[in-house]
Amino acid sequence: MWVSAEYLLWWARGMGVPALVTSSPAGTPRENVGVLGAPGTTVLFGDEKLHDGTRSGFRLRVGGWLDDCRTCGIEASYFFLGESNEDFSASGGLIARPFYNIVNARQDSQLINVPGQDSQLINFPGVVSGTISVESSNCFNGFDVNFRKNLKCDCCGRTDFLLGFRYLKLQDDLTIREDLLVTGTDPNSTLLPGTRFQLFDTFDTRNEFYGPQFGLTGEMRRGSAFVNWRGLIAFGTTHKDVTINGATTITQPNGAAATYPGGLLALPTNIGRYSKNDFSVVPELNLNAGYQVTDNLRAFVGYSFIYWSNVTRVGDIIDTTINPTQLPPGTLVGPARPAFSWHDSDFWAHGVSFGAELRY
Repeated sequence: MWVSAEYLLWWARGMGVPALVTSSPAGTPRENVGVLGAPGTTVLFGDEKLHDGTRSGFRLRVGGWLDDCRTCGIEASYFFLGESNEDFSASGGLIARPFYNIVNARQDSQLINVPGQDSQLINFPGVVSGTISVESSNCFNGFDVNFRKNLKCDCCGRTDFLLGFRYLKLQDDLTIREDLLVTGTDPNSTLLPGTRFQLFDTFDTRNEFYGPQFGLTGEMRRGSAFVNWRGLIAFGTTHKDVTINGATTITQPNGAAATYPGGLLALPTNIGRYSKNDFSVVPELNLNAGYQVTDNLRAFVGYSFIYWSNVTRVGDIIDTTINPTQLPPGTLVGPARPAFSWHDSDFWAHGVSFGAELRY
């Protein structure tokens, strides 16, 4: 039998997200604050890839031979890549959330050259005082079980055939929260100073792969040094779950409060849970080099690469085109946006590992 444990230092493919929080310099006209394409607008969060840095993890592998000649065996492995978190918050200055207004596409070219771009104010002195935060996380893990059959063996090494089952899980989430207080009067609004808005948008994706796999593994030895390798490819189904939710609580100056479905990018037209299954391919490659420390203990360093086709990430499902007539407590009039639609991408992770194996 054998058991090995590895420390993983891996890089994973990040997910792209649109511009979610913007700012403008002091003196910017109110109607231009945070509007994408307007003079001076800068992106504070978004328009980038999230969760694409290094992170730590571990992998455990156990196995055993079923006969004295070590020609047939069974093994299993589990790996976990540590959760990646990215948090952001902002307050003060001129802050907004950009979106594309499908109803009132603005045409004033003296102010902006991108008709339809609009924004929701988060903080603007004399009008609204507020804070915004964004939280996002990602996790990746999986396991496999394989039957192992020897194809070739000599004094310098061996080659085995692998046939088994693989499971993978990839999960992303992103939540945006606002806490706004109306501080001034607006001739275009009936909101009273002291009205408070607390709202959130949340997006969650979960991908789970199930399928058979096959491949080869082998090892070459010279003295106490060894090199081993493993190549596998799995074919199967990726089950995808997407959850979109949002809500707004409006508290009047007299203390009366009401909660409505929808925030800003998560509104009644796209809120819900969606599921589907897609065919996916998952190849994996592992290379290790090590040293036999004792008769039963060996240490090694390695490199691993794993690829997963047809997954859905949070950044793929955020629709920044909205119909503001349905912003709480409004009722939809006109095009039903934001809308949910499936957009698939690929995922990969790779990196180095440091491990030890005990055989007995």
